[in-house]
Parts: sequence; structure tokens; C-alpha cells
Amino acid sequence: MTAMKNAARKELEIMEAVTTIEKCKALVAYFKRSGLNSELPSTLKQEVETRWDSFRTMLVSVDNNWDEVRRAIIITFLQFFGERGEKR
Repeated sequence: MTAMKNAARKELEIMEAVTTIEKCKALVAYFKRSGLNSELPSTLKQEVETRWDSFRTMLVSVDNNWDEVRRAIIITFLQFFGERGEKR
């Protein structure tokens, strides 16, 4: 029974990692499309299937810019909805 629990736990960890990776891809794509990428100290990098190291480069760029990314998202949210949470 313990082996089954361990296998299930490992599978859940893998699924969470895949979800995190997909969210990073979507975040980078949003920042590129919206123009927010140019406001960061260093740009977020997109994964490119033909470049073997671009996956790692993407994750590192998100990690390196995480605080600025969070700030940009909060500012964008507040500009869009205003301080009361109402859409402007």
C-alpha cells in the first residue's frame, strides 16, 4: 500500500510541475503581447521548441523577474478595475 501512495504522491508532484510550467508559458506570452515585458529590468524569455535550452531559460527569466512581474500584474489590475474593484 505504501508503494501505491508514494507513486500517487509522485504523480501529483509531476502534475503540479507541469501545471506550473504551463502557467509560466502563459505568463510570458501575456507579458510579450501586452508590452509589459519591456518594463521589466530584464525581459522574460519564451520557450522555443527548436532550442534545447530555451525551456530552462524561460523558467530562469520568470524566476529572476518574479517580484517585478507581481508588481506589474497588481498595477495592471488596479488600473483596469480601480481601487474599488469596479471595472473602469
